[in-house]
Amino acid sequence: MTESSLIHSKKQVLQAATLDNDQDESLSNPRRSRENRESVKESMIANDKLQGSFTIIVSIANAMMGPSVLLLPLQFIDVGLLTSTVVAFIIGLISYRTCDLTHLHTRLDEIEYLTAIQRIMGTAWNIIYFVNSVVILWMAGIIYFLSLCDVIYSAIQMAFNVTLPSEESVVFNAFSYQWTGIIIMACIGWLFFLPKLGKILDLTEKGVYCIITESLFLFYLGCKAFFSGDGVSFAFYSKDTTQEVAMVTSVPVTYAIGVFAMAFAIHNSIVAIVRKSSEPSKNSVNVFKAYVLTFVTYIVTGYFGAIGLYKKSGAGANTVLNNELYDIDETFTRILLVITQLATAFQLVTVLPVINNIVRNQIFIMIWGEAGIPPKGAFWGFNALYIVTFLIVQMFNISPNTVMSLAGAFIGFVIIYLLPVAIHFKALAQKQALEKKGYKSISDEGTSEASDIAEFLRKKQDINYVLEYGVHGLIMAVGVGIFIMQLVPLIEKLIHWIGSL
Repeated sequence: MTESSLIHSKKQVLQAATLDNDQDESLSNPRRSRENRESVKESMIANDKLQGSFTIIVSIANAMMGPSVLLLPLQFIDVGLLTSTVVAFIIGLISYRTCDLTHLHTRLDEIEYLTAIQRIMGTAWNIIYFVNSVVILWMAGIIYFLSLCDVIYSAIQMAFNVTLPSEESVVFNAFSYQWTGIIIMACIGWLFFLPKLGKILDLTEKGVYCIITESLFLFYLGCKAFFSGDGVSFAFYSKDTTQEVAMVTSVPVTYAIGVFAMAFAIHNSIVAIVRKSSEPSKNSVNVFKAYVLTFVTYIVTGYFGAIGLYKKSGAGANTVLNNELYDIDETFTRILLVITQLATAFQLVTVLPVINNIVRNQIFIMIWGEAGIPPKGAFWGFNALYIVTFLIVQMFNISPNTVMSLAGAFIGFVIIYLLPVAIHFKALAQKQALEKKGYKSISDEGTSEASDIAEFLRKKQDINYVLEYGVHGLIMAVGVGIFIMQLVPLIEKLIHWIGSL
């Protein structure tokens, strides 16, 4: 199928969906206003402009990176440059393949991955995915909002050289971390009420400039360390990473694997993003390019950031933008730090409404279905609840780390590995079964078994099933291993916590 015919088919499907909904509504309630009572599918599609390949690639990369660019250099210091590169390559390659499977097994007329899971795997799997996806996305949104407040609060203190109340304290009778969150939400809250993802992606595309700014800042730190009087000390192996930049260290890679798994995770958002592509036939290529861009950015920024900050990495910082890592008397570095903090804040602002949009649509689809029409106040009520939960967590310093850790362990297994591979195995088995029955050309006509076979598999006449099952079985095994490595420390912490009661 050519690109033009794909786009034409996509438009026909959307027009048919709109026509069907119009007919259903006129029968059930002739007086209902179409303008204000759209179905979930219509509200996501109607008058929402499609995006070119560049915007899709940048949107995927921007949403995938988030604040990871600022976190990973410290991981490079801990486990070593060579170890980090190998882990990033393996995890990135596996994540790309399962992410590609996620959108490839979703039809053009399906607006969310939920619909594809329901069609192929059934209700039970759909519920499992829904719970995992909503929890992790909601918690990710909270983490992003906390990061946004943190960088703005840090930028204010660094820019004006003032000491403000600690972020750990709850202060309302003076300017504080809590008031920072309230002011920020008052400024950006309206973005959560934008109904069309296409409009949000217009904003998200600008996030690439923020990533460039962060990368240049880390590049500057690395170059500054190279040309300083002390120079940079390298070693193949080191136990003291504050004295030299090591290729390999004694630090276990367990935590780093979990960090990279989350850094390359975009699976529960990918369908919503690529659905907005004006060139659907290029979706797989665009996803691949986004992963390559993300991998290269992680490696380059990780190397330069590690070289620039290894001597100060023991200060307890969780990202490279923590003020404690820098000397306030170095004016030029201080200015660049503030600029990078503000750029990072803007990047986080561009990602937050995308997360909000995807979570809202997934919940609406689960409750009312694609063709369902939510009550008029559901849209406003959900966004208000979303904003309130963010502010409550931020203002009262409620730590989401435990929930995020548990959710992260499950998302790494269920969403990144288990579901994509399980769906692919089922499609392969159905195609294999139909071929054994003598079907030379698999299509939807005349056989219900073919309905769950993705278009990209239909086009393959010769499939090496041993290789397909072997490669994707190995991917599943890696996912199980990562899941166990993340789960064991969490169980140990839980046992320790229960024992201390």
